[in-house]
Amino acid sequence: MACIYAQTRNDQVRTLNTIVDYMDESSRINRELYWDIKQFAEGYIHSSRPKRNDNYWYTHANPGMRISSYDNAQRFPEIHLDAEGMFSDFEFILYPYLQERENIDKLLAGKFFNNKDSLKNSLLDFKYTMDSLVILHHRLYDYVTNKNYLTDFEFKAALDIIEQTSQILDHYHQRAYHLYDNIREYYLGVLPRLKTQERILEAKDEAFMIIVLLEQWEARLFKGDTSYNHPMDLAVRKFNKASLANDSIIFYGSYGYKVSNNGAMPHTRYCTFYSMMKTTLYWYVKDKYHYPEFMKKSDINYNEFVDRTHMVIEDYNDLIECADGKQLSKNLDYSMKMAAQIGVDTNQNVLLKWPRWSYIFHFVKPGEEKPPVQDRKDTAVTEHQQLINKSSPHHMVFLLDVSASMHDPGKLDLLKEGAKYLVGLQRKTDHISLLTFSTHSHILLRNMACDQKTRINTKIDELQTHGATNASEGIRHAFDIADSNMIANGKNKIILVTDGKFQLDGDASKLLGSFKKKNIELVILLIGTKEDAPTIDKDFEKMSKKGNGRYYKVQGKNLEEVLIKEAAD
Repeated sequence: MACIYAQTRNDQVRTLNTIVDYMDESSRINRELYWDIKQFAEGYIHSSRPKRNDNYWYTHANPGMRISSYDNAQRFPEIHLDAEGMFSDFEFILYPYLQERENIDKLLAGKFFNNKDSLKNSLLDFKYTMDSLVILHHRLYDYVTNKNYLTDFEFKAALDIIEQTSQILDHYHQRAYHLYDNIREYYLGVLPRLKTQERILEAKDEAFMIIVLLEQWEARLFKGDTSYNHPMDLAVRKFNKASLANDSIIFYGSYGYKVSNNGAMPHTRYCTFYSMMKTTLYWYVKDKYHYPEFMKKSDINYNEFVDRTHMVIEDYNDLIECADGKQLSKNLDYSMKMAAQIGVDTNQNVLLKWPRWSYIFHFVKPGEEKPPVQDRKDTAVTEHQQLINKSSPHHMVFLLDVSASMHDPGKLDLLKEGAKYLVGLQRKTDHISLLTFSTHSHILLRNMACDQKTRINTKIDELQTHGATNASEGIRHAFDIADSNMIANGKNKIILVTDGKFQLDGDASKLLGSFKKKNIELVILLIGTKEDAPTIDKDFEKMSKKGNGRYYKVQGKNLEEVLIKEAAD
């Protein structure tokens, strides 16, 4: 990154957070859309005693009720004022979203997106998708309020709206991830955080580990996989307990420490983030859910999880807002000068917010056979298996970082699950070697055919964290194994998986120059998001390129995809 002034950097992060705010309002609207579709199906189509009262389907207000207008609301074409300047409850719910969309339109018309084509295009894709969902929601609203069901006895028009909505919600999920990936890439690559607000940064890093765990969990549930629920629940609880006990270490002596009645103070927000989880997220695994016949069970499981993470993400964003001294002073209702005089850290170090997830809905029409619970996961597995079956034979030499830092909740589990997922798809003609590195390197498996799945998975399950990080010895051992067990007409790759920066000694660095000559590729995977990622990225990109390979930053949602891509490429 070239030199960029701190104020310019902060202003640009605030602009990125404006996009995240728009994503959050979109998620909120989609929550209402999901509950409306679910309520409509339950009351109109699948009920043995149809509840076709106009008030029944609309979960967040009564259709036809009028609510006082906001100032200048008529500037939006979606808002229809009556003679008294009032508008309907549906439009009342929609209004905050329209305000955020207006902010985005102003951004798109300005200069912020100059030379940011990927970010701009992903935002436009997301916006078009969300606009379509708003239109469909309004159509369903009109269908009920206009009593179209009185002449549409088989609900064909309503079912068509719901089918379109279902498909677009799937597109929304993809485009939301793509948009935030672009936001995060720009933030980490161009706008790394400043070195001020040390207490908040330490607290943010603690809290962010929970967000990473939730991202991994969400990715599993979106695929229809609930097998991860109990391990993730235990990991979240363990990390929550440890971090909540750490508040005095981070915040002791800071302004507002031990003041529980002011939600604007950093210490209070830190404690709120962890404490409120006990009333929301902690109940996800415990609760028993109603699974209506007209919905996929996997959709219910996913949406209930999303419901319980909304407050967690909101509390996380409230916490990191405290790193912006300007905003914190405003929260406390102080001027910057007054805040500084009483001990508030008024430095500005704006941090990137995390967006809420949205909902999915796959409608099972009357008379259709109910799809299997794991349909989305099965589809993904089938597609991945086809890719592996079409690929050349390969020897994957896994070189895994098991140093102490990989003990952080979720990291080693994510690594194990990803490796076992790939092994489950590999063929007898494919081979795997397994090495670990921490203080020293250890060889666990050497060139084993992948039909020996039980033995391979047992070794993967035995992985434990310990020691420091010494990658040089691991690189040398991995190269020796790859070189001596070469598949002549296939692919030979070393997959180095780590969670942080390391240095290679001179011999190991020199050895990388031999990879291309030997037809061996070094693929580096960085697990988790590091705020100092720009320097790590440059080092790992340089290292992997020298080793004839590639570098990836991976999270829970894409580790399996990256492993499949490398195995099939």
